Amino acid sequence: MVKVKISFSSIQTDIEKEVALRRGEKIEEIVAALQEATPVDTGYARGNWVNNSNKTITNDAEYLEQLNAGSSQQAPSHFIESTLLNIKGVNSKGTVVLYK
Repeated sequence: MVKVKISFSSIQTDIEKEVALRRGEKIEEIVAALQEATPVDTGYARGNWVNNSNKTITNDAEYLEQLNAGSSQQAPSHFIESTLLNIKGVNSKGTVVLYK
C-alpha cells in the first residue's frame, strides 16, 4: 500500500491570490453586464455602477428602482435580476436587489 500526503500550505498564498483575481474578474464581468443592460437616456444610471472593493456592486441613481420596475421601454422590468441570473456562476441565495 502506498500513502500519499500532500500539503498545500506552501502554495496557500498563491491559491488565495488566484481566488481574489478570479473574484475580481467575475465582478467586473457583472458590472459590465449591468452597464450594458441599463437603459440610457442621459447615461447617468448606466455609468453609475460601482464595484466597491469586490464586496458589493452599487448604483446610486435615484431613479434606478423605477427603471428596474419597467419605466423605460429600452429594458424589461427586473432587468437587473435577469441580467445577474443569466451570468454563468451567479446564483441567487437571498436578496438580489436591495433598494435603500
